[in-house]
This record gives sequence, C-alpha cells and structure tokens, in this order.
Amino acid sequence: MSGADVAERAVGEEGADVAAPFPPGGDGAMLEEIPGLAEACRRFPMPDGAQAERALRELSWGEHFVAGRMVSSKGGSDLYLYNLKSAAVFLLDRDQANIGKASDQIIKLIDVDAFATWVRGTVGDEALADALAEECPAEDPYHDRLQGVQRLLALRMVQYGALEGAGGGTEGDEHNRAPLGEGAASL
Repeated sequence: MSGADVAERAVGEEGADVAAPFPPGGDGAMLEEIPGLAEACRRFPMPDGAQAERALRELSWGEHFVAGRMVSSKGGSDLYLYNLKSAAVFLLDRDQANIGKASDQIIKLIDVDAFATWVRGTVGDEALADALAEECPAEDPYHDRLQGVQRLLALRMVQYGALEGAGGGTEGDEHNRAPLGEGAASL
C-alpha cells in the first residue's frame, strides 16, 4: 500500500482531499507505530521537512509570543515563547509534580486568538492556525478553548516528532534536541 493510500485511509473519504501523503517510510507503517499519529494525520495534512523547519525555528525577540502563568501562592509571571516547541512544552506540561498541592498548581494563561494569529503569521503553520480558529471559538469558555489549543497542538507536535524521527525534521545539533512528539499524544 502506498503512503498516499495510507493517508487517504487514515483521513477518511470526506477529508482525503486535505491529507498530504505520509512521507516517512513511504508505506505508512509509522501511522501505527507512533501513538497519536494516525489521529493527527486525520486532522492535519502531514507537513514536509521545509514546513517543519519553518514552524520549529527559533524566533527573534520581536517574533516571540508572551504567555502568562499564575501560581496562586506566588503570583503571576510572563513567559516568552520563541518557537512552537517551547509553546508545546509550556501548554502540554501537566505539572505532575504539583498534583494534589492546590496552592502550587500553575494556571496557564494565553490569549487564544492572539496565539492562533502568532501560529499563522509568525510560526507559519497555517493548518494548525486554521484548526485553532475553527475549534476554539471566542464564545466558548476559556478553559474549553485552552483544552482545544492543547489537544490540537499535541496532535501537530506528534506529526513534527514523526518527521524528526524519520530524518525529515529540522536542522541542528542532534544531541541537543528532544523528541517533539514525546508525551504529546497523551492529551
């Protein structure tokens, strides 16, 4: 079975026109091997290496995104995100060390609309930005919107992680990069 056939089967008949053929391995075997990848490929077209490199590149000061975090016992602080990977680390961390300690749990604060705009315009991931705009409407409560952002970002990071694992990822020192999809599929 070709990669295009696997991608079409994974997406289904109504979404087959938006799915890019799955590049790693050509046979789609990774769809079953990487947790969450089949679901991610149903939701988003698979990015190619150039798209992944653009989306995951380190941004400059003027291109960063400012998120907030609030710890009830300590107050709030800003967090500067310089790439999509740092956004995923911040938004997808479950703060497991603080479970059960209500006074030390972190409340994550982002402007969801501004985040979608940043993902589209600065990061350059239009597929993710479109999904954020569609599935995280302004009229929904903040908690629901944040969960939607987390779910979509986790799926997209699984795809980037699969590209990196297949050798189609971004440039850089291999020893200094953590796998992108690790832990992201558990949301």
